[in-house]
Amino acid sequence: MWEDVKLGAYDPQAMIKENEMDGVWGACLQPSQGLFWYRIPDGAMLSAICRVYNGWIAEFCNPTPIASRASPCSTWTTSRSL
Repeated sequence: MWEDVKLGAYDPQAMIKENEMDGVWGACLQPSQGLFWYRIPDGAMLSAICRVYNGWIAEFCNPTPIASRASPCSTWTTSRSL
């Protein structure tokens, strides 16, 4: 349930504090749940989801640019069948 999610999962300042308590000086954040997005067959929808995620993760990392980096979500589409 939501109350079981650590504050550091969605609050950047809390993430830094949790990392400091664990002796971690930096983090590379990746869209692990985002891997499921690639099952969406609608390319426009997938691109929109990635744009929203990329905006959110950039904002999340902004207060602590030295301590946290993120991998963006990216898409590409083709008009021919593979």
